[in-house]
Amino acid sequence: MRYIQHATLVLVAYQLVCRTCAEYLLHTFTQHVGGGNFTYYKLTRPGNIKLVLDTLSGDADVYVSDSTLMPDYENYDSKSATFGEDIVVIPADMNRPVGVAIYGHPGCVSSHFLLKVYTDEKQHGESEMSERSKHRRGNYFVDGKDDEESVLWTIFVGILKILFDILIG
Repeated sequence: MRYIQHATLVLVAYQLVCRTCAEYLLHTFTQHVGGGNFTYYKLTRPGNIKLVLDTLSGDADVYVSDSTLMPDYENYDSKSATFGEDIVVIPADMNRPVGVAIYGHPGCVSSHFLLKVYTDEKQHGESEMSERSKHRRGNYFVDGKDDEESVLWTIFVGILKILFDILIG
């Protein structure tokens, strides 16, 4: 009898905790980033967003900005640069789009990471929640390949400029 009471109490406590938490996993990205390089994403989804960066190998850090789509270690609004799990919360009042950068520490040749994107649906009213739930897995978080210059293209242009300067000079 005592076991049933204890199990019931645990179940009730679990349900209360789950009702107050409305964090939903929106998307995951698993990629590699070279040492000293950045991988960029653009976040357009409104609301509170939590980014959880799990470094699977190497050392990756996350930088966030609403003033540039290509934040770095000098130009950012928020960051998490720990060894292990990095968490950055993007508040609902932060301007969109938000630039998100994953930086591979130069001490590692390559860093393999898992980026998880969560949202807090509890903050919105029921009507807005039902409307947004239709588009929950929408394309609100995209990698920077769509409308940002490729890093390889930037390197290629830089090499061409150096060669041109050598030939002219």
